[in-house]
Amino acid sequence: MAGARRFRCCRASLPSITTLGLLACTDPPVPANVYVPGPGYQQSLRVWAEVDAGRPARAGAPIVLHASKRAGPWMMVPSAQANLEDCWWRRPPPEEQAEVASGVTWRVLPNDSVRFNLPEPPDWERRVHFGLPGHYRMWAVAPGCKVRVESDTITIDVVAEALSAER
Repeated sequence: MAGARRFRCCRASLPSITTLGLLACTDPPVPANVYVPGPGYQQSLRVWAEVDAGRPARAGAPIVLHASKRAGPWMMVPSAQANLEDCWWRRPPPEEQAEVASGVTWRVLPNDSVRFNLPEPPDWERRVHFGLPGHYRMWAVAPGCKVRVESDTITIDVVAEALSAER
């Protein structure tokens, strides 16, 4: 067979590659101490939107959404005393995260004309567009320790898009 190439596979490398692959998929060892929810632990999620106070938003116009999350206090315990099937961290987690709008799940009622952007770097800004006028209720949901965290509810009034002076 002219022009055909033969490749040789080293059989000894296959088990090595498999072993490396398995090692890459294993969890790192549990540290001696871990951080778990402490006494009085609470978690909360707060949301707000950038709209002019007392003025309705315009249909089709983007509205920037914001969310902040609080969780704590945390305490360090020996990992042997922690329930490792539950909520724990290797390092002390932040008690407050100032901007998590791109990392939460947003809920809207009614949701028939709502469109969200896909946040991108560098700012990961989350925006919503309402296609129709109406009265909308919004809130966010995020994973938390033991239970999911649900935010407060905000309302946004949306009016029809303004006609330009040229029409």
